[in-house]
Amino acid sequence: MRIATKASGGRANLHQGAVGIGVDIETGETLSAVQDGKACATHPDHGKNVVGIRVPSWRDLVSIAKKAAQVSGLGYTGIDLALDDKSGPKILEINARPGLDIQIANLRGLFTE
Repeated sequence: MRIATKASGGRANLHQGAVGIGVDIETGETLSAVQDGKACATHPDHGKNVVGIRVPSWRDLVSIAKKAAQVSGLGYTGIDLALDDKSGPKILEINARPGLDIQIANLRGLFTE
C-alpha cells in the first residue's frame, strides 16, 4: 500500500517520498513501512502509526484486484485501488508494468516459504 506525504507532493509515488506499507495479504493488517528506502512506523506528516492497523474493506479490495487482474489478461499486473469513505473501493488504474519497489515495504521479496 502507498500513502502520499507532503514530501511526495500529495502523490502516492514511492520515488517522490510517499510511504510504502507492507500488508498481510490474508488479514489486511499493516506489518511494516518504509519511506525513501528506510523503515518507519509512523506517517512523517502527522506522526500517526501506519503499522499494526487493519485496512478497511480489505477482503473487498483483494477480491476487486484479483478480478481486475484476470479481466485485464495481462498476466503480471499492478492494480491501483482507492478506498472512498462514501462509495467504497474504486479501481484507479491497471498497470501492465508495475514497479517492484513496493516489495521493500514488506521487508522481503514477493516469494517466501
